[in-house]
Amino acid sequence: MEDLLHALETALVPGSYTVSTEHAPAGLASYGRALNRHKFALLFSGITFAFLGWFYAHSQPKVYRAHTTMELLEPNRSLMNIQNFNSNNSAISEELYIDTQVSLLESKSLLDRVRRRLEASGVIPRLPPPSKDQGASDPMDKSAVNAKSLNVSPVRTTRLVEMTYDANDPKLAALILNTITSEYIQQDVDARVDNSEQMRQWLQTQLAETKAKLEASEFNLQNYARSSGLLYTSPKGNVAEQTEDKLQFIAQDLSQSQAKVADLQAKYEIAKAKAPGSQIDDADSGSVRDLELRLADLKRQRASLNSVFTPEYYKVQELDAEIQELQGNLEREYARWVRRMGDAYSTEVRHEKLLEESYNQQRSLVGDQAAKAIHYNVLKREVETNRNLYDALLAGMKEAGVNAAARVRNARVVDSADPPRRPDHPKPLQDAAIGLISGLMLAGIFAMIREGNDRRVKSPGVVPAYLNLPELGVIPSAKPYLLPTAYNESRRHRAGERHPAFSPVLEAFHSVVTSMLSASRSAEPPKVVVVTSAAAHEGKSTVIGNVAVIAAQIGRRVLLIDGDLRNPRQHHVYGVPNTPGLSDVLGAGDLATDDIVADLIRPTSVPGLSLLPSGTKADQIGMLLHSTRLEELIAQFRDDFDLVLIDTPPVLPFADARVFGRFADAVVLVVRSGRTTHHLVQAARARFVEDGVSVFGTILNDWNGKQAPYEASDYAYPS
Repeated sequence: MEDLLHALETALVPGSYTVSTEHAPAGLASYGRALNRHKFALLFSGITFAFLGWFYAHSQPKVYRAHTTMELLEPNRSLMNIQNFNSNNSAISEELYIDTQVSLLESKSLLDRVRRRLEASGVIPRLPPPSKDQGASDPMDKSAVNAKSLNVSPVRTTRLVEMTYDANDPKLAALILNTITSEYIQQDVDARVDNSEQMRQWLQTQLAETKAKLEASEFNLQNYARSSGLLYTSPKGNVAEQTEDKLQFIAQDLSQSQAKVADLQAKYEIAKAKAPGSQIDDADSGSVRDLELRLADLKRQRASLNSVFTPEYYKVQELDAEIQELQGNLEREYARWVRRMGDAYSTEVRHEKLLEESYNQQRSLVGDQAAKAIHYNVLKREVETNRNLYDALLAGMKEAGVNAAARVRNARVVDSADPPRRPDHPKPLQDAAIGLISGLMLAGIFAMIREGNDRRVKSPGVVPAYLNLPELGVIPSAKPYLLPTAYNESRRHRAGERHPAFSPVLEAFHSVVTSMLSASRSAEPPKVVVVTSAAAHEGKSTVIGNVAVIAAQIGRRVLLIDGDLRNPRQHHVYGVPNTPGLSDVLGAGDLATDDIVADLIRPTSVPGLSLLPSGTKADQIGMLLHSTRLEELIAQFRDDFDLVLIDTPPVLPFADARVFGRFADAVVLVVRSGRTTHHLVQAARARFVEDGVSVFGTILNDWNGKQAPYEASDYAYPS
């Protein structure tokens, strides 16, 4: 009961729903429920596939797998001084080396060598010669030594290589694997010996030719040195550099002289442009500077006397005579100073020309010496190249002889192969487990596909997602005697029984009534409500009967109209006669007065609830429903009652619900969980949309919380 209460609190929330046209993603719980519904198929499929896996494992021959571990040693790079020529000694080159050795271990040539050795020792039978009918097939595939049974795997970040070999005989598997490792090591040793011998013979030929080239290049170098007259002072034989040093000294002196000429020329031209007695620099002649200072002092004295005495005053005349004499001396001294500067400028210009001539001569001499030195250095480099090549070939020939005699190995066996005690495959338990998992997976996929193709409405919230309509409530499944139907209510009232304190189904109908009478969707709650379904056996009559009881219990004046003129049921529920009723009123037309209609409305045992039965069965039901009297009746009932509920036939096979819907305030669709499909609900709503009648909402009926719980809850109603 606690689970039921929790489910009702979660799923049966009155009010409007916020819906979308997209489905919410299915959670793990929904997948679990789908698998639970197909648990017998899952169990049968898993057991069947497990048995097939077990049977297959026992029908296969036993295969034993031998293991060995081998270490790849550092490659010998000493031959021909290879380490000096391979500067890319990195992790990449080492990885390439290991990959190459793994390919050699898997090569056909090595397996042929192993096969011939084992055939010679009589361990395995010899292969027959290939016949013409054999075609392009490899005879190695029929031999006990074949590439399919061998597996070579390098261990990351190490030089270790793990090898396995499969055979039906454990001793043969270990023997073949040990033979492969020994033949691989011996094959590499033989290849190194052959290469060393070939290299030594080639080095002998190259050594004789290089020696002759070295002698010829030394002879040419000596002859050219004598014929060119070059002077060598360096112990290494470099050309002397006296001419180049002298050229540098002359160039330095020439640069200094040019700078001095430019300085003297500037001073000389400035001195010629100045007048005697004008301002001169501190670097000019000292005597001229003294005369200028004395002349300036006399002029100041003369200026001071002019302010007191007249020009005829004897002291003024003496100062004037002295100033004139000093002015003459200044002019003569300034002229001599200018001539001295001109002489110094001319001397320095001559010195510059001499240095320039000496520089040009020395530059020509250096160019001639450099040309001879270049040719000499070319001959010298040829001698050095031939000498280095000769030394390298001589050292290589010695090392080749050492390598041929050393027989260095490129690998060593870390763990030799031992005969395995147990077969590697087949493994019955493992194959049975794989069969079990495969069977469960296939059955699970089948269950998911079947569930995906199942279009029946099973959970709350599905119909709103498809129709974009609110779900007014969810009526859970219950046994017939637990349903709080109007019949049970009337029976309890007649027997004087008290209503149970709590009923989950009763609370669900309370939620439906609350949603229907809620004024949040429109200005006023609907007063005339048509309740129908897409197809038959959806439980609409039971739903509308219980809704009417709940609405009456909350104080509403409720009229329940049994509009299902084809298959009336409400009079059985409430225990009243079915005739006369609605069909009789519609058939009478205008003759049926308001008093007659009031007499046809029968009270029930539920206070506030009245029933208008369907009446006498008629042949032309469609004509009765299209009578103008129907609209007048509904208008009359709208004024006399607070809520009018109309029970109608299914909307898809019959048009009765569509006719009633024109005069009603709301149309409610009843959807039965686990029975009604999405397409039926969509088609039912489309009928009303075509007539311009809007569907107010839906009610999910007969919802089994255990089989299809609400997506937001893991709780279900107990059966």
